[in-house]
Amino acid sequence: VNNSALAVQQTIDSQVVELINIIFSEAGESIAKYLAVGVDALSQAQIATGRTLLLKAQDFLRNNDKQNLISAVQSYYNAVPTILPRRIDIDAVVNTFVKSIAEQEDRLQQLETALISLQVTKVDNSVMSQYNSLGAEISLLPGYDKAYGVIDDYVQKTLKMHRGKSIRRIFKVKVPKEREAYLNSSFPNENIVHLFHGTNNKNIRHILRTGLIVPRVYTNGRRFGAGIYLADHSAKSLNYTSTVNRSAPTFLFITDANIGNPKKMTGSDSSLNKAPIGYDSVWGTDSYGGLDEFIIYETERQTIRAVVEFNKN
Repeated sequence: VNNSALAVQQTIDSQVVELINIIFSEAGESIAKYLAVGVDALSQAQIATGRTLLLKAQDFLRNNDKQNLISAVQSYYNAVPTILPRRIDIDAVVNTFVKSIAEQEDRLQQLETALISLQVTKVDNSVMSQYNSLGAEISLLPGYDKAYGVIDDYVQKTLKMHRGKSIRRIFKVKVPKEREAYLNSSFPNENIVHLFHGTNNKNIRHILRTGLIVPRVYTNGRRFGAGIYLADHSAKSLNYTSTVNRSAPTFLFITDANIGNPKKMTGSDSSLNKAPIGYDSVWGTDSYGGLDEFIIYETERQTIRAVVEFNKN
């Protein structure tokens, strides 16, 4: 263990420990619901194979190549052992896979982070080791801190239909590689705004390890294609939060996002994998619920600054 890791072990706050316990539990429960073997039976090679097969399956789907799609899906489930129905109807399995193709990408990230954590904590299965396996710097933001007041005010003013929700804690977050990429990016600092990102709790652990990343898998479920989706209303992002365990709280990420010159768009265009020519991002208006969303297509255009934990309703 290096000196910085030892320093973390000596100073980690008990409330950060609570956060780690929650997100590790949520990720672990989720994995147990779909993985047919223990995480310790997996390898990084299997996860890498799964990623390759996922991209191949995407190409076969685009090209309407059903035979190769079936083969890719079968190979994927061999590489990433998944709980499947006892009586397998291959067409039904493929259809389910296609509908959940974006979720499969999330699962590979969940499994990769779980495997890394397992390797780090084999000798010392402690919360400190779990924290160190993430690599993120997380600290409690005190209620008396000016930054707490700014975030609290921003959340409260934008809750809309979620008025019953209240903040329990706010944590400052720094994902080192993500922050470095953001600070060293070549994009002009022309229009940097604070935006929210909501997700299922099962994804929080791997997001704290890697930061938010642009998905590689194409899916019709994304309104403006493969990008990082953010919002200027907490109410919008809260719609995308959910828990594995009903008793768990929900969370929102707060980012600094360099949206540059955004193109205002209505409707949808799920084929996008970059901003329209002449623009730096997409500003989606007239969305469900009447709240806007912002989509960036380069990971280094944003960095996570905080995680907001909400009290359970």
